[in-house]
Amino acid sequence: MSAGQFSFIKLYVADLEEVLLRQEGHGFMLGLLNWKTGGNGDERPAAGVIGFVTQDADAAVARAIKAGARIKRAPFDIPGTRVALIDDPEGHEIELVQFL
Repeated sequence: MSAGQFSFIKLYVADLEEVLLRQEGHGFMLGLLNWKTGGNGDERPAAGVIGFVTQDADAAVARAIKAGARIKRAPFDIPGTRVALIDDPEGHEIELVQFL
């Protein structure tokens, strides 16, 4: 099973509601989001969020925890998607996305 595909970066900004930038023909996306509309908690991460698409979000979280990551938000479902948020051992926020 693959560990996941680097898929997106989210940067939180103060002067935009939401802008999603994608280059035609490539799956990678840059999301610019206002912290109030896109935030995942009380404290805004200065470095933004790195995102990976995986085939199994629960297994990816388990592997990450074994490697020293911490759960920020356990896997949860939204229509058609399973999402989890973790902090790597150095505190960088990582979003794991599984399309159902």
